[in-house]
Amino acid sequence: MKMISWMLNKVDTPAGRKGRLSGEKHWKVEQKDLNAVGGRSAFVAQAEALEAEGLIRVKWYDVDHTDAEIVHFRLENLSELYRRAGKTPPWEKIAVLRNELEKRRGSRKKSWIAAWENHLMEQLDRGTIPAVLEREEFLCCADALDGLEEPEYKRLFSARCLRDSKAFERDWQREILTAARRHSALIEDAMSDTEALEQIGILEYGQQLYLKGRILFELNGEQISTEKFFCGVTLNSMTLKLGKPLPQQIPQVISIENQANFEAAEYREDTLYIFSHGYFSPREAEFLRKLLRCLGPETSYYHWGDLDYGGVRIFQYIRTKIFPGLQPLYMDRDLLARSRNLGYGGPLSDSVLKKLDHFQEPVLQELIEEMKSSGWGVEQECFLTPELNIIR
Repeated sequence: MKMISWMLNKVDTPAGRKGRLSGEKHWKVEQKDLNAVGGRSAFVAQAEALEAEGLIRVKWYDVDHTDAEIVHFRLENLSELYRRAGKTPPWEKIAVLRNELEKRRGSRKKSWIAAWENHLMEQLDRGTIPAVLEREEFLCCADALDGLEEPEYKRLFSARCLRDSKAFERDWQREILTAARRHSALIEDAMSDTEALEQIGILEYGQQLYLKGRILFELNGEQISTEKFFCGVTLNSMTLKLGKPLPQQIPQVISIENQANFEAAEYREDTLYIFSHGYFSPREAEFLRKLLRCLGPETSYYHWGDLDYGGVRIFQYIRTKIFPGLQPLYMDRDLLARSRNLGYGGPLSDSVLKKLDHFQEPVLQELIEEMKSSGWGVEQECFLTPELNIIR
């Protein structure tokens, strides 16, 4: 009955959803109300039927009931209206959902999931039912993400959790990423979706570390050196997990954001080049932190990246999460100005400039100020062109 839906919409407020309304509601009937029920005659017929059952009282304009002026409704009958509409009263939904979240409170291993669920709990307490909580797979997804002790490929996670290898990407990835970006301290705002998913344990592809240079590490009881791979070598996910860097001397370590620049860097005996491909994945970062502990204080650490917002964010991430003594390489205001004068790069968007206004990185602050004042950025690959080539 459309009139029941009309009445339920009238009480669909935070207090109504929490079941805290009492007394009576009095609704003056307007044309829009008649239209919502299907017109004047439909409104009159349904109002007469509900009044005959004692669910409402109607003040009619005349004794013939040709038009309704005011509908009086006692809120003690609200549960009956929901029953007739085939719906669960929202306060009952809230109680069930709140109980499920409450059972998990205090036992979550992942702080971002606990924070997300606390946020959802606050919404329930305000009388709002988040759409995500009405999806039956939510708790399954949250429980599975919280239980991840090792990174897992996205398709495998989806098949295990949702019984469909593509369901996570199709139905849940956007929702999960939105929550993770809001609540996880591991995710930088400049991270791509793939990089953000890696931070919460979901892999689109294997975590691989690309190196060029000599490092020593132990794997399965054997000592391994990469010195003969002068064109570069890749350590796959299991090697990163099981490999143990050994004490060694490396004069300088240089991380490089983009692959073309990494490939262009010539092998040097005194240098370890690392391709960061943006942000390092958690397993790559952990391996590099182990390497850091095996190197002496004389090792110098550098990063070469884009002269834009993403580049300076990545630099700060590596400096604060992996190599504390990191210094910039080919990342300065003079190089940015020279590139711009030669026509390389492009203007930064208003949204990026706004982000730069609120971003501080002491090691790169002069570059950041130049980016803000010029409104210009340059991607790292430009420095491989004949005119700008700075590594020849």
